Amino acid sequence: MMHKGVRSLLVMLCGVLLLATPVIQSGDRAQLLAQSGNVKLNHNLINGADVQDGYTISPDGSRVVYLAREGSRTNLYSVPVGGGTAVRLNAQLPDNRFVSAYKISPNSQRVVYLANQERFDSVEMYSVPITGGGNVTKLNPLLPDGSDVSVFDITPNSQRVIYIANASTNSKREIYSVTILGGNSIKLNETPVAGGDVAQFEISPNGLFVVYSGDIEINNQFDLYRAPIAGGPVSQMTEMREFGDFGYSVVDFVITDDNDTVVFLANEDTFFDRDELFSVPFLAGPGGPVTKLSNTPPEFGDVAPDWQVTPSSDGVVYRADMVTDNIFELYAVPIAANAVVKLSDPLVQGGSVSGFSISPNSLNTVYRADQDTDNVTELYSVTLNGVTKLNAPLSGGGNVTDHKITPNSQRVIYNAFQFSPLQYGLYSVPITGGTATLLNNPPVQNRSIRDFQITLNGNTVVYSVQADNIYRVPVTGGSAPVQMNGNLVSGGGIQNFQLSPDGTRVVYLADQDTDNVFELYSVAIDGAVSLAQFDVNGDGIISPADSIEVINRIGQTVNDGNRAADVDGNGSINNIDANLVIQRIGQRVN
Repeated sequence: MMHKGVRSLLVMLCGVLLLATPVIQSGDRAQLLAQSGNVKLNHNLINGADVQDGYTISPDGSRVVYLAREGSRTNLYSVPVGGGTAVRLNAQLPDNRFVSAYKISPNSQRVVYLANQERFDSVEMYSVPITGGGNVTKLNPLLPDGSDVSVFDITPNSQRVIYIANASTNSKREIYSVTILGGNSIKLNETPVAGGDVAQFEISPNGLFVVYSGDIEINNQFDLYRAPIAGGPVSQMTEMREFGDFGYSVVDFVITDDNDTVVFLANEDTFFDRDELFSVPFLAGPGGPVTKLSNTPPEFGDVAPDWQVTPSSDGVVYRADMVTDNIFELYAVPIAANAVVKLSDPLVQGGSVSGFSISPNSLNTVYRADQDTDNVTELYSVTLNGVTKLNAPLSGGGNVTDHKITPNSQRVIYNAFQFSPLQYGLYSVPITGGTATLLNNPPVQNRSIRDFQITLNGNTVVYSVQADNIYRVPVTGGSAPVQMNGNLVSGGGIQNFQLSPDGTRVVYLADQDTDNVFELYSVAIDGAVSLAQFDVNGDGIISPADSIEVINRIGQTVNDGNRAADVDGNGSINNIDANLVIQRIGQRVN
């Protein structure tokens, strides 16, 4: 262990020697980040401005669109994912005006956004090229004072925008279709009764129709309707007030990926107020035929709202408290028949299933439950051979808090904490059971893993640690985690991150350079820097001694004897190498 006095002397000497190295200007700072694999994406923020949470990577992975709060305005920007010039997309906003929502078209060519751009009391909808520089086109017609466009979506072919607005009168929300380049809006619903509205909608996967729910004929009686995407005859798909002894009202729905069926949750119009699952053929005429999928729960029982259709579109998996109120078990049912099968094993007294996911190949369901020990949540996989516990033993108790299945359906990544000692681990295990491998080795002490995501190719897990950094690690483990973000300023932290759709980059929001000023950064997944390369002397910790080693070799020709001092690997030893080490002093190499 380094003596405290020696360490202090080295720190002081390091500072003195750095004074003799060239000063790093702002351009050099950008070079430092780039050579660390990191690029700042956002424009220069001034006067307390910062980037908001809602940034999005375009479907083709080429650009990032983000919101920035700047004084009394919230503006919308677009920037290349690898760095470059950020351009504002929205028109100039007066004071106290905001871009409140946006979406990128599936072809990554345009951005549609909502803003009170022209009138303070009306949120309207606009379309603009994702690269900026083109005309900003308003998509909705003139709205009554105080009216808004509330929700919208873009068709799969990127040609049209479907939206809900109270465009004819403040008291009715109706559904409209308009081309993404602007033009006349077409109303898709028939006029609702007094008090009636369109509640929600979904565009069919083939992009030809819109299915929506609303209390169109009877106030507060919600049914499903289908309309062609560009307008035409409306078909009522359900008449749920006629179903059963008391009638139902539609709460939520999903169109299956094969475009054949609509699965929906409906609420029974009784004192018990039960939510149950149903399905109806996509091309159903008036009133169905509707199939009730779930069995009727006991008094006050419900199907939980996190039900899912299998990726193969042939079944539904759901949680329900079918035996005891608020004790949820896991069930599966075919898409168009009432043939319910219970998936979860018997639960310990007080136990309940808390969450689940279906593998992309639809062959496995993985669920979390305190199945064996009350208040100890563990991880289980359901296959044709039964239920298998997946997680490693939790020393002193603890819980599995989250899980994700790899895109190839082969493995499950899960997050767990245990009490003895208090530590947080990220694990990888075969989906059919086997040895669970700790990925963040050693595990995190007294801080949680905030989020983790799996790359599209299924090879890499990226995760963030509370009040710490973002790391990547192979999905099967076997090597130390690699830090991906730049060094954080004192008090700084990672807010959140996203993976690009092609799995090549990580975009993250952090107060990395200035405490409490959140900015946007990008790093190539395979270009992040291992902490080991900053440990020049190889003693397992990055210290002033490592920076001294680099400073002493500045200007030397790189050879086998001094290659460790060429931290950024560009073939020369200079002040950038020294500063890369100094930024990481105190970090241990895993």
